[in-house]
Amino acid sequence: MLQPLQSKIIAIFCYLIGIGLAIIGIYIGDTDNSPGAALIGFVLLLGFAWLGTRMLWRIHQRNNRPQ
Repeated sequence: MLQPLQSKIIAIFCYLIGIGLAIIGIYIGDTDNSPGAALIGFVLLLGFAWLGTRMLWRIHQRNNRPQ
């Protein structure tokens, strides 16, 4: 089992990966004039943001359980 700090770092990296992929997708969509690439980048951003949020929510729920 990961420590809470390690899990938070992984969740933050999920956000950063999603933002990076969205920037790359939007850049490729702009330079190649293909809106599909920008859409894929945006969908990846939403997916990684959802994954990071879910991970942080589970950490929060696990740490705030009544003993």
